[in-house]
Amino acid sequence: MDLWPKTKRTIGPAIENGFYYDFDFGDVKISEEDLPKIEEKMHELIKYWKSFEKSDVGEDEAKAEYKNNEYKTELINEFSKEKQKLTFYKSGDYSDLCRGGHVDNPSDEN
Repeated sequence: MDLWPKTKRTIGPAIENGFYYDFDFGDVKISEEDLPKIEEKMHELIKYWKSFEKSDVGEDEAKAEYKNNEYKTELINEFSKEKQKLTFYKSGDYSDLCRGGHVDNPSDEN
């Protein structure tokens, strides 16, 4: 998000051996040459991620946070319709709609 501020977060589900996260970069095309820059930025950010803070939020608060993101709004509507709890998790300056399940200390590389 720091490298491409107009990027929209979509989904980032857990999978068998980790997780993935999809982003909508709009008209920007990311290439293999961008990967070292992304990796460098992530190594810089992770130093400040010491824990994950969970916040339960209401539907209106969640929608306000993502008022310009149709992907997150769709998820919020879906989760709310199914009466699922909405939670945000924050680490460092990064916060996101998330179901949780994290490592205790994100900056621990081991």
